[in-house]
Amino acid sequence: MGKIAYFFSSIIDPIKIRRFKNMTIFFALLIFVIEFWIILLPAKVYLEERSEFTASIYDYTDGLYNLSQINQNNNLISSNFNDMKAKGYKIKDGKIEASDNDITVFEFVYTYNEINYCIYFVYDIKDSLDEEIAKLLTTYYNLYPSEIKIDGEVESRIMRICELAYHAKLMENKDVTETFNTYHDLKDEEIASALIVIPYYEFYGIKGKSSNKNYGYCFTESSVIRSKEGERDVYSYSFLEFDISDYNNMGDFSKDLSVQMVKKYNERLYALQTFYCVLYVLLLPMIFVLIIFLFTRKYGKLRSILEFYNIASLASIFPAIITAILVFVIGPQARNIYMFLFILYTLFMLVKAATSDKEKPIK
Repeated sequence: MGKIAYFFSSIIDPIKIRRFKNMTIFFALLIFVIEFWIILLPAKVYLEERSEFTASIYDYTDGLYNLSQINQNNNLISSNFNDMKAKGYKIKDGKIEASDNDITVFEFVYTYNEINYCIYFVYDIKDSLDEEIAKLLTTYYNLYPSEIKIDGEVESRIMRICELAYHAKLMENKDVTETFNTYHDLKDEEIASALIVIPYYEFYGIKGKSSNKNYGYCFTESSVIRSKEGERDVYSYSFLEFDISDYNNMGDFSKDLSVQMVKKYNERLYALQTFYCVLYVLLLPMIFVLIIFLFTRKYGKLRSILEFYNIASLASIFPAIITAILVFVIGPQARNIYMFLFILYTLFMLVKAATSDKEKPIK
């Protein structure tokens, strides 16, 4: 027990920690790998446990989730849900099914916490919108025949311009040639910026209510596209599954759908957390140790880079534990504190271990 206690006390004592400078490199690497999981796993737990809460505050799903929190005796909501339920919408094994493939729009208007919401559900199962936009390609190529490619491939920028032209024609009754001329000479990023501010539901002739927070959920052949003014996000059906006949009311359906979407969003956050953990815990410490080694190796008791790395691995235990606790309490963004703690604490431990003449025996 004395040696074990000595080992753990060494991570906060720069004199004791020096005794481990010659331990095997595999043990040092193992410490960093364990720290990687110590910081990563609390993020997974945090995200999984807070999926429903996140759905209530996440800007894309708060309107959908809050629909489940209001009184369901709203005639408009009840009748629209029953009409939607009668269509038999179902998502299973990455595909959407319905009793017919007509384009159908359902509108849900309500007030929650003194905020007016309007949620649009658009079912375009055959993806008819793509067909309508593709029809404009002929007009575009008639104006700019030099842009026709031999292999028939269509540039993404041209399709974006056709989308803008279709929207302007539908919502503002503009001639498509005018829109083509407006955007033809603009850069790709300028065209993309003009397109992204358009809520996707407007491509179906829906104009959001000016006094409301408007959200649209469009179900196409292969994906669900959720949007609001200024933002658009596309999700495949691989993560989503429901059978609308299983729900008793719109509240149950909207709650389940919003939580499923947030779980997918959390998967992205977890993937990002994994990337940063690899960067912060496994890669950057090596670079940091190399820099400290190059600047201090001639002035202290630590001579080889292996000695520096071994001590850094032990010193990093304390920052890793603190970071893991913070991630569990306040979320994945707390990972950023690790490098700050690691650099300050490890620098202190390395400098003290390299320059001190004292020794502390194992008791």
